[in-house]
Amino acid sequence: MGNNPFVNKYTGIKTYDWINDDGYSNLGDWVDVAVERAKRRTSS
Repeated sequence: MGNNPFVNKYTGIKTYDWINDDGYSNLGDWVDVAVERAKRRTSS
């Protein structure tokens, strides 16, 4: 595996690894978390 290209590019944005973080089982949860974080960012 190479380096994560998003590591210092997008601060404050959570990234996940499909294989290591079991993306197949967790995608729905990741989307829910992203929606909640986006709501908090825009409501400030």
